[in-house]
Amino acid sequence: MILERHGLDLAKADTIRGALKKGDFGTAFGSVTPDMIEPFSIAGTPDMCNQKITRLLKSGITQFVVGSPIGPNVRKSIDLISEQVIPHFKQ
Repeated sequence: MILERHGLDLAKADTIRGALKKGDFGTAFGSVTPDMIEPFSIAGTPDMCNQKITRLLKSGITQFVVGSPIGPNVRKSIDLISEQVIPHFKQ
């Protein structure tokens, strides 16, 4: 299971899943920890993102999805991604 592979707390994941089923988004979102987000996201400065993407590419990942949330200033985030992240990986 992917959660176990990343050493994530399965009981906490069940709590989140149960809260989501009930529509209790406050409990669900409040139960998510940074350790839970890290394996499934790419975030930070453009350089930090480029480093993580490079590591993921070396591990065999072949596709990435850029999606919301992408930061408090969406326009700035899109500009940074298009100017400093995507060009880093164009061949």
